[in-house]
Amino acid sequence: MINILLAVALVTSPALAEHPPKPHLTAGKLAYSPGNYDKAIHEFKRSIREHPDSGEIWMWLGRSLGRNAENSNPLRAAFLVGEIRLAFEKAVELDPKNLDARGDLLEFYLEAPGAFGGGIDKARAQAEEIAKLNAADGSEVRSKIYEQEEKFVHAEQELKSAITVDPKPARYRELAMFYERRKNYPEMEAAFRKAGDLKSQYYLAAALYAQGQRAVEAEALVRK
Repeated sequence: MINILLAVALVTSPALAEHPPKPHLTAGKLAYSPGNYDKAIHEFKRSIREHPDSGEIWMWLGRSLGRNAENSNPLRAAFLVGEIRLAFEKAVELDPKNLDARGDLLEFYLEAPGAFGGGIDKARAQAEEIAKLNAADGSEVRSKIYEQEEKFVHAEQELKSAITVDPKPARYRELAMFYERRKNYPEMEAAFRKAGDLKSQYYLAAALYAQGQRAVEAEALVRK
């Protein structure tokens, strides 16, 4: 009897009415995590049919399509590009304050050729919208654009600005990974160490292993 009353209470609760369950969204995320992108796409499309106004579902569909394209032959990947762009643009249209969706759309614009809907100016426009919502995130995504343009000094400055505004470990990791791409290993190490969290410690260990000369120190970091 108690279980029945609990079930009735859950079904009729105002919170559930406002945020109805999305089982296909959950199933899609579970498929996405281990890399079963075909299954994820199938589940997200089913979820969209039930909840066409959910920006979150459109975002996850775009991510799954993007991963699928990365693992497909060039012809198949080209065929998917339009769907990817549509999914991310729809996600942002439905939920303009979703920073993750705007970040995904910005990366699409950065990576896709102009003929397929990409473009640096479109990416800049997204960066400015992101900056209105979160100044530190805006600096980070502007850094990505500058790096794409090979304006590395400006890219570094934007990452440091993000840290000034919001000095959390993830910001230091972004700066460290930028230095790693630039092969500036002393600054990379300093940034990882300033982050001070366990995740950054493992990132630093992996970077030291990759250099091939500090394996003992890398192992010590992992054991801490």
